[in-house]
Amino acid sequence: MDCKPYITISDNVGNEVSYYFTTVDANNGGEPEEKLSLTDNGVRLIIDSNAPVFTVQAEGPEQKQNVFPDSNGKDAQFFGVSEENKLNFTFSDDKGLKGYNVVIKDEKGRTAAKYTLEKDHLKDGELVKADGKDAPISIPVDMPSGKYTIETEVSDLAGNVSKKPENSIKGYPVFYVDKIAPVIKGVKYSVDKNTLNYKLFGIYGTDTISIAIEAQDNVNGCGVGGADLVWGRNTYHATIDGSTGKLVFNNVSPNNYGKPYIVVRDRLGNKNSYLFTANSPSEKVGELVIKSPENAEKWVMMMLENNPPFVDIIGAENYKYVDGNGKKWYDSEVDYKVVAYDKGSLRSGLKAVTVYDQLTNKPLHTKTEYNGVKFESGAYIENDPEYTFNAGQDGHYKLKAIAVDNAGNESFDTEEFYIDNKTPEITAFTLSNARENAPFVHQGSYGYFFETDVTARVYVRDPEVSSGIRAVTLYTNEVGGNEVIMNVDPTMLKQDENGVYAEFVIQKGFKGHIAAKVTDNVGHSSDTQTPDGTVIEDSQLHSEHATITITPLGTAVNGFYNHPLTLDVTVKDSFSGIADIDWSIEKDNKSGQLRTSTEDMSLISTADVEQKVTATDANLITEVNFRLLVESDENDNNVNISMTDNAGNKLSTSAVYSLDLTAPAVSTSLGNTKSKNGMYYDEAQTVDFNILERNFSADDAKVLVNGEERKVTWSDGGGTGNNAAHTAKLELKEDGEYTVTVQYTDLAGNAGTYDAGQHFIIDKTKPVITNNFADFKTGTPDDVSGSTELYYNNEGDRKASFEVNVTEKNFDESDLNIKVYSKYPGSSHDEDNTDEEWLETMPEFNWTHDDKNSTHKLTFDLNEDSVYKIEIKPEDRAGNAGDIKEGSADRTDVFEVDTTAPVLGARSDGDYAELTDDNYNALAVYDLDRLEDEAPFVEFTDTNLYRLEYELTAFKPSYKDGREIGEIKPEESKSKAKYADYEDDKTLEIAKSDKALEQDRIKFTVPDFEDDGVYSVKMYAVDLAGNKSEISENTYVRILNTPLLAYIENSSKKDGTGWYSFEDDEYGPISKQPSSFEDLDIVMFSKTGSTPKLLLVDKDTEAETDTGATAVGEDIISNDDMYMVNARRYRLPGDYFTTNFTEDVDTRLYLRAENDGEHIDLGELYIDNTKPLCTTPDYLKNWGWLRGSGEQTISFTNISEVLDDKETVVYINGKEISANGEPVEVDGKKVSAVYSVNDDKLTLTMPTGFYSVGAKLVDKAGNMHIINEVDHFEVGN
Repeated sequence: MDCKPYITISDNVGNEVSYYFTTVDANNGGEPEEKLSLTDNGVRLIIDSNAPVFTVQAEGPEQKQNVFPDSNGKDAQFFGVSEENKLNFTFSDDKGLKGYNVVIKDEKGRTAAKYTLEKDHLKDGELVKADGKDAPISIPVDMPSGKYTIETEVSDLAGNVSKKPENSIKGYPVFYVDKIAPVIKGVKYSVDKNTLNYKLFGIYGTDTISIAIEAQDNVNGCGVGGADLVWGRNTYHATIDGSTGKLVFNNVSPNNYGKPYIVVRDRLGNKNSYLFTANSPSEKVGELVIKSPENAEKWVMMMLENNPPFVDIIGAENYKYVDGNGKKWYDSEVDYKVVAYDKGSLRSGLKAVTVYDQLTNKPLHTKTEYNGVKFESGAYIENDPEYTFNAGQDGHYKLKAIAVDNAGNESFDTEEFYIDNKTPEITAFTLSNARENAPFVHQGSYGYFFETDVTARVYVRDPEVSSGIRAVTLYTNEVGGNEVIMNVDPTMLKQDENGVYAEFVIQKGFKGHIAAKVTDNVGHSSDTQTPDGTVIEDSQLHSEHATITITPLGTAVNGFYNHPLTLDVTVKDSFSGIADIDWSIEKDNKSGQLRTSTEDMSLISTADVEQKVTATDANLITEVNFRLLVESDENDNNVNISMTDNAGNKLSTSAVYSLDLTAPAVSTSLGNTKSKNGMYYDEAQTVDFNILERNFSADDAKVLVNGEERKVTWSDGGGTGNNAAHTAKLELKEDGEYTVTVQYTDLAGNAGTYDAGQHFIIDKTKPVITNNFADFKTGTPDDVSGSTELYYNNEGDRKASFEVNVTEKNFDESDLNIKVYSKYPGSSHDEDNTDEEWLETMPEFNWTHDDKNSTHKLTFDLNEDSVYKIEIKPEDRAGNAGDIKEGSADRTDVFEVDTTAPVLGARSDGDYAELTDDNYNALAVYDLDRLEDEAPFVEFTDTNLYRLEYELTAFKPSYKDGREIGEIKPEESKSKAKYADYEDDKTLEIAKSDKALEQDRIKFTVPDFEDDGVYSVKMYAVDLAGNKSEISENTYVRILNTPLLAYIENSSKKDGTGWYSFEDDEYGPISKQPSSFEDLDIVMFSKTGSTPKLLLVDKDTEAETDTGATAVGEDIISNDDMYMVNARRYRLPGDYFTTNFTEDVDTRLYLRAENDGEHIDLGELYIDNTKPLCTTPDYLKNWGWLRGSGEQTISFTNISEVLDDKETVVYINGKEISANGEPVEVDGKKVSAVYSVNDDKLTLTMPTGFYSVGAKLVDKAGNMHIINEVDHFEVGN
């Protein structure tokens, strides 16, 4: 339908009106206010149900339709890299187009491009039905590769919409953008890739190769289009292998040279270039890498060539011998050369030169460089490589030199020769049946002995690789003769199962050495080798050279030897040498043999006969000396000796000897056997004599008493032979000391056996005893402790020293029978106490003896701490009991030696902070950390503790009634004078013990340890023996209520001195001018060695000023008075403030004492040389008026500091009124003034009237502020 619509409305009388529709432009997004118009505007009504149509056509730079199968095998439109890629749309409608919307989205649904157009629907008054031309939609150049979807929507004026094109286009609404070149995923060669040699400078090979590549396009790509191999001037086009689908470059032949690369491209022309890598990176050897063709100068060259290199091995010309087979022989190491280089029209360059041992097929040398140039650094094509190698080992050499170039071509050359550098050897000598094998180590020795001619053989060999034996030279060297030389050529050599040998004969009568030398065909000769020497001897020669000599060593008496007889024997054989010697002594029943050795020149005997070799010839023993001992006490004893030499000849001899070896047996004995101490008797004694001897003579027997001969009568006592007895007697009666002996020598000169004789003493006299034991008796009070028991400390006259004197001729120290008993220190002195065991002890006894006067003195000291008692029971050697004289005693009472001084046993646990090494001196601080600690104590211990001496000095300064304190002085106390008074001394606690080793204890506790201060005590302990302990010095600083002990002395509230000179108990610091301060004395206690200071500290800023105050007067406490603590009086002079505070100042300062990081503020100073200020009421002025009925008050407020209420006044009508609150009459009216320090206010109270009013404010420092009087001031209504 296409018409012009309108609406007509008429009324009852026929009037009508027509309304025409106005055009609504939906493109403007709104409607007109009026939808109908009275004007005929020609608006038409079109009803359209047909949708618009559109077509799409793709365009590109190469062809309009780039349609290829996608990854799913479906045809699709592809666009490459071009600014000309576009989609041409045409839009049309049968009535009228309105507009279109084209959106391109990527695979993730994101909008990649959008094109929107609203068409003009009227043109020249007519509806637009078509575009009239294509609507090109460009594909942006920067659109990434990928898969895209087109969403198209075209609408007409009637609102009909189309979304699908009218024409058919492949793949619509999908298209692809492909800007990515295909890649090579794998490479395969027709030969093993390892046959190619990859170098940094190129890739080399020798064979025709085919290269198959597997190319792959990206997942949204158009597909691989082809590939080319560019190699120098040649280009190879890849063909597709139908079975594998790979791109193949077939039969690339040798003699190609250049830098190859492969170009792979897709159907749209996207391409990648791939180069061949060399040895780096090593993990991708032979792989392809992407490179830009513009970088061709950096590509790797590739060469295929099959020209083998040149190689030659050249042997040395100095060989020594050529055998029958033409083999060359050298006598030592030999140098040979190898020349190698690459050759041909194409040369890949040497890769390596290797020399192999063909016998083992193992390489001997490999060279990969020449003259410092490594082959792998570049293609080495020079013709100069020449290598020299050395062959030094004995052996057969079959060499092969191989040269290989980088393409893998190789050539070889061979050389063969022998080296015999081993010296020929003599392996053995044989003489008759005797054989001697190498090595031959001799020094002219002999080893072979014969009686007739003997045949000698020399065995030889040339070891390992042998050039053969040329000659054997034989030598004979006879003692005293000339050397004989014989040469044996190879034709004269013989061989048996032991090897090759030469032989000759040695004649009878020869004594000397043979030798030999062997030489091989290259000229090596062995050393001249010599076996053991040879001796050929018969019996005649033996008789001329052998002897035996026997010589007795001793002198016969009457044909007898009275001692064992030594025979000196010498045996000689100077030709063949001694082999063995046999000997025997018949009546001794002894025999033996001596054997010699030519091996080690040893002489071995079956018995020790002091044998020794006295002459040798080389390794022959030609003379032996030895000794035989004849021992039997017999006559006619035969001695036989025989010798056999090395040749088997014998020689014998014998001799006869007689010996008398028995000595007379002499003895004595006593008739009285009741002795004391072995040799002491108290009655007469008889001595008996006895001699056993077969050849006895009474005239030769002598009896001696104390050295003088006494005659006795001898008689036979029976027995025969050597056991015949002869006896006699002698009786002695007088007291004295006797020595009786007998002497005798037999006819053969043998002295009688030794008899010491008899030695004895006869004694009946008692010994006399004196000593000082009576001095060690109890019962007398001790002058130290008053005890009646005995205590000794071995000092002065309190020593445990003892002396015992004995008068006796026959006395031994042990005869005193002294016993010293002891118990543990501290044990009971009750001798009857059975609970404690006495033990005998042995002190160091000191004896002195005067034998001339028969006196003996014993002295000793007891130095070990113990409880003792001493007893003696003296007698002499003969058993006579001692006679103890008056004033002496046989025992002491119980006493104790105590040399140990009391020791400090314990102190308060917290007092170990500063001690000496032995803990005797201490400085302890009792601060808040030790608030709960008890008063300090010191305890001494000792086994016999008696008393404690102490001196206590205490400084306990304290403020009273505020800050009042006088002069600081010490309080002193000391221990009581007498021990009995200790019971009243509450500072001491005493614990005594009567048990052994258990310690007595005395404990001192500092008394009245309740106030802060310094307490010093010096003390020592004394025991019952008078021993004194070390002095213990202890200082205790109690600072529980203050961090530092410092005080302002002489502080009096009444007198306003000291602390009260600058501060008030109630109102705090007193305002003072610098010139009004007094001298201040401050006492400070400090640790020895520290430096206390007196500071002024600003109250607001905490800034510190050291006043430099110095100590005055003597030390209140010095280090001599108290351990580790000093007390000094420091003076801060009043003029310090005048000097240091010269300007106007209003400041508050703390007076601070400081030491070792601790401080205490002693007071607060207010230095004020500024006038006081206040707030004056605004109404207080000339002609001012204070309203109100009755009395009124005027207040001066905010007074800046404390005023002196005695000096501060107000002025009313010219009269001075004190600010004390007392009413004062002024001009008939009662007025008053009052100052309130708490409210910082001065108040005037006045009745109604007219006044002149003023004030004078004076602070504590005397600074004055005048408030000028005002006139005509009215108070009240």
